[in-house]
Amino acid sequence: LLAGVFVNHDMDAQAAPLLARSETLLDNAKDYESLERARLWLWQGVHEFHTLRPRRFEGSPLLRAVELSRRRYPNEDELEIALNVYIILAGETGHLPEAEQAADEQRSRAIARSPDNIYVAYADMNLASVLLKEHQYDQARTRAQ
Repeated sequence: LLAGVFVNHDMDAQAAPLLARSETLLDNAKDYESLERARLWLWQGVHEFHTLRPRRFEGSPLLRAVELSRRRYPNEDELEIALNVYIILAGETGHLPEAEQAADEQRSRAIARSPDNIYVAYADMNLASVLLKEHQYDQARTRAQ
């Protein structure tokens, strides 16, 4: 979680050794299914998003975080956070259908938890941003309203 704080504050150099240490600890414990593993993959994915150029979609730890969270922790905030970043990553790497699907999923999950959940707005705004980059202005306007 401390690595996540560093990543969120653009202190990626400080986050990298913490992420590596966390991965080693979880690997040594043969822990591949815990919420902690999902968090690790989430923050590794966000860290990559901040630092890796060109960005990658396939093979991103973020995809593993989303898959594990969907399967084992569907009601945790980590899934909403992972989907939030997934939408942006998918859009920026040319995976528009995946971005749209993830935004719909995030929106549905957020509404199911609470109609005024902040992740409803995140899903719509992130997808609207992706659609704007794709020059799909009408769809972006509809999503952003």
